[in-house]
Amino acid sequence: MRVSRLTGWVVAGDVVFLLGVTLAGELTHGLSLLSGRWLSTFIPLLVGWALTAPALELYQPSRWSRAGIGGRALWAALLATPMAAWLRGLWLQAPILPFFVLVLSAITGLTMAVWREGLALVLRLRKA
Repeated sequence: MRVSRLTGWVVAGDVVFLLGVTLAGELTHGLSLLSGRWLSTFIPLLVGWALTAPALELYQPSRWSRAGIGGRALWAALLATPMAAWLRGLWLQAPILPFFVLVLSAITGLTMAVWREGLALVLRLRKA
């Protein structure tokens, strides 16, 4: 299967926005990005996203320009973040705080929904 150039941009956009969520969280808690501790959130978040986004057809090019794709991205994030929090808890050998899962879910869901709706709008405008 040949991967299109646009597919690469969509995947890269997902990674960048997930990284942004992670780094923003670290910075709001006054943590140093130089420590690399942010990887304990970012990598599990990527794993969770990689397992849920394809199942919700977020990597189907026919869906990218449809209005409402942000809803699918929101659901993918809501499924991915508890898994990511669990993996993070294993990584850090620390308890999983329900409030952390709630905040991570909300911020990730909102971010990914807005990103994917923005992408859909750009793609629709390009077609017109």
